[in-house]
Amino acid sequence: MLVFGTELRQLLRVPELIVHFLDHRSEEPNMSLTDFLWIHYCTEQVHDHDFHEDEELPFRSHDNVPTLIVLLDVLPVHNGEQLIPPSATAPVFPVCDLGVLAGEHAAVWQPPRA
Repeated sequence: MLVFGTELRQLLRVPELIVHFLDHRSEEPNMSLTDFLWIHYCTEQVHDHDFHEDEELPFRSHDNVPTLIVLLDVLPVHNGEQLIPPSATAPVFPVCDLGVLAGEHAAVWQPPRA
């Protein structure tokens, strides 16, 4: 299943976040969701009695994110010679006469005059 090979699998762990929040609320009834998120996502990790449960929360670690880099060198070869596709040649820009505007554009790159 593709979900388990990507970070989308973290969304499947949201119920664990809710259960863990409710556990904290049972221990400390005044704790808000904001307080809970601050403790578990914005502060240093504390190795307390529920550290293992803290590590199971979604989006806590990104150490097993798969990385896939594919580089393909697929220039066609004909009789042992590599052919360069048209897209790899230098681009051709249309030439137009700017006339009077050419001088005005060049003035932009000149130092200021006193």
